[in-house]
Formats: sequence, C-alpha cells, structure tokens
Amino acid sequence: SHLTTDQLAEAKSAVRMLPVGSVLHVQVNLFRLFVTELLPLLRTKVILLTGQWLKPALELLAPGRTKLPDSHQNRLGFVTSGDVEATLRSDRIVRWYSQNMFAVPKTYQDKYRGLPYGIDYTKAEQYRKCLRDFGNVPKKDTLFLSPLRNTSKVREVLLNLSEYRNAMRAFTGKNGARRIENYSYYCERLARARFVISPEGDRPDCFRHWEAVGLGVVPVCNCPETLRPLLGHGADMVYASEAEYEDYVRFPLLLAWRFREARPQREKVFVDFWRKRVDEDRRSLWAREQSVRTGRVGQVTRAP
Repeated sequence: SHLTTDQLAEAKSAVRMLPVGSVLHVQVNLFRLFVTELLPLLRTKVILLTGQWLKPALELLAPGRTKLPDSHQNRLGFVTSGDVEATLRSDRIVRWYSQNMFAVPKTYQDKYRGLPYGIDYTKAEQYRKCLRDFGNVPKKDTLFLSPLRNTSKVREVLLNLSEYRNAMRAFTGKNGARRIENYSYYCERLARARFVISPEGDRPDCFRHWEAVGLGVVPVCNCPETLRPLLGHGADMVYASEAEYEDYVRFPLLLAWRFREARPQREKVFVDFWRKRVDEDRRSLWAREQSVRTGRVGQVTRAP
C-alpha cells in the first residue's frame, strides 16, 4: 500500500507529463496515495480507472470513519468518503471507472461509472476452455443453485432450501442436489441452466455473475441499483428481493415465465468489450471538450 521514494518520484514525474485524454489506472490499495500525492499534480484532464488483481474493489468506509484498516485489509482498497469526494470534485478527472461501485451523490452519477469484477484471474485459462467446451450446450435445467458460502442472511435461507447444508459445490436439477468437485464440471452444470442463483456476499459484484453471463446464463441476485449499469434487469440479470429469491428457488418455473425473454449480453465477459467502451467514451469526452474550447475561442474572436 505504498511506494518507495524512487517509485513515488517517478510516479509524480509521469503524472505531470500525462497528455490530455490519458486513461490512468490506479490500484485500489494505492488510492489514498494517489489522492494525497498525485491528484494535485495532474495538469491535464484524464479518465481514471480503479481496480486490482486481488479483490478488485474499492470498499467505502462507514460514515464518520476516517482511519483506514491495517495494511492487510488496506490492500483491498478501503477508502474514506473524503478521498472519494476529492476525486469526484477534481476537474482533472473527467470520468471515473470503478470496480465494485458504491453509491455517489446524484451530482456525480454521470462522472462515476462501473467496471465489472470479471473472471477470477486464477481460473481465467480454465474458464476460457469452459467457454469453448460448454458455450453452446442446450439449456436443460431451469435453475442452478450455485456454490455458496454462508456469508449472509439470504444465503442461509438458500442453503436451507438445498439438500446440502454446506453447498460449496452443489447444484439442483431434476434429481435433486449433488456435489461438484472441479471447476470444469461446475462450468458445465452452470452452462446447462437458464438461470443461476447468485446472491451478493461481502460485496454486490462477484466472479459468479460474470461466469454465468459468459456462458449465456442469467444470474439472479439481491444486488443494489449500482450494478444495473453493468448488468441490465430482465436481460443480463434478474434483480430479486429476499422473498422473491425463496419463491424462485421453490418454484423455478415462476422465474422462467416472468423472465422468459432474458438473454445476457455474453460479450460483456471479455476485457475487449469494456476496453472499447472506455475508449469510445474517451473519444466522445475529448470531442466535446474540443467543441467547448472552439466555442470559447469563437466568442473571444467575435467580441468587440
């Protein structure tokens, strides 16, 4: 969560030299350092991306808390509301893309946008093979009760509806529940379902959502509104209350009927999809900026 003196000096020099329209990536465990040491040095307008290879998420501290957790926890990207506000207020940051989005004031909702968790990097090669092997298999099951850990109230309810009390690797099919012991088989079972139960755990976004989307399966989640710009309701994902969750697990055909038109946009699982989206946004922003500057020049020229 820190840089050496030489690394910090190099970063400061680089930040001062960034050309207009640059896309700047900041690891979330270095976010505090970025806000205090580098953000004030920015001379041009840039797009900010925040994420991390390990638990790629920003975690907003509870209101009133200003002290960051210890270094072990800080690697997860805990930030204070003050640092978030400073970043959103900066006129040098024209857009901020973040994994694990949190709610921001309406004033900044257009400036602050989301990026997905994506696929667990430790399973990326396995998942790529799963896409090849199971990407187009028939959808024989309506609902897949995915592997879960008992980390929330809604998960406890879901586990009680399963034959397994510890459904780390369990799925429901026509013949009840059974265990899944390896990732490839898990992907195969997932790919054969139309929907997957995918509740939020310690944070709304998770790898399971994106594993499902890439395989053409619609995740069903008790997720907040902040995730909707990434995964649209009734298309990429079904957003459900806890009561609806229980109904859908008990009566999967109810889910299938209500969301019979749901089809996830499978290309969202690929990095290239989001790279293009950010690049298109960057081009649009700078075209708009150039137009504003041209207008200002024209006003000065026409002035008496």
